[in-house]
Amino acid sequence: MNLTPTKDQAEDPNFSRLVVDCLYEEGADRFGLMEADIVVDYTSGTKSMSAGMILACASPSRRLQYVQSDYLDGKPVNARVMEVKLRYEVRKKG
Repeated sequence: MNLTPTKDQAEDPNFSRLVVDCLYEEGADRFGLMEADIVVDYTSGTKSMSAGMILACASPSRRLQYVQSDYLDGKPVNARVMEVKLRYEVRKKG
């Protein structure tokens, strides 16, 4: 599968989600990695790219992080890695 996005795919969160899913599969197949061994960092990139990465990591076994920084004279300082844990539940309506 070609994971190089077209211009339209680059703005599609579903394509970013597909890329992350493929990377998890490759990590398992080629390197024997478990999902919890991989950390997806959505610090930079477009909004749609970050959204797709977050959607791909909705499973509790998939880890997310971003780097939070303070800024001094326009440069990042005091960088901190922040792990993000998603939690949700599906409820029946009514």
